[in-house]
Amino acid sequence: TDYNTLSLDLTTFSPTEASDVAHKISEHPHEFVGSTIKLRGQYEAAENYNTGTYIHAVTVTNQDLCCPAVIEFIWKGEHTYPEDYPKEFTEIEVEGVMKHYQEADQIFYYLDVDDITVL
Repeated sequence: TDYNTLSLDLTTFSPTEASDVAHKISEHPHEFVGSTIKLRGQYEAAENYNTGTYIHAVTVTNQDLCCPAVIEFIWKGEHTYPEDYPKEFTEIEVEGVMKHYQEADQIFYYLDVDDITVL
């Protein structure tokens, strides 16, 4: 399947469907490069000890809070962590295009988002 022109709004799915699709995205992100994806979940941040920067992600769970799927995002523009970001574990919604970057020998996939909406 070619997802490059796909637009997925997981906010319209049931929690179970959203979780299932988020898992597919996190397990096979290369298949979604170029797709516009909208999703909601818990905001989380983690320090990248190699670069000293922070990785920002949305964690999507089903209604039983089971089986988290973690999807990294990069917020376009100049934003300082933690001042400009939501508190950790806040429910947020983001929409962006799936892209990738390379660090050392590894490719990382992320949603390139314009804004973060706190719910």
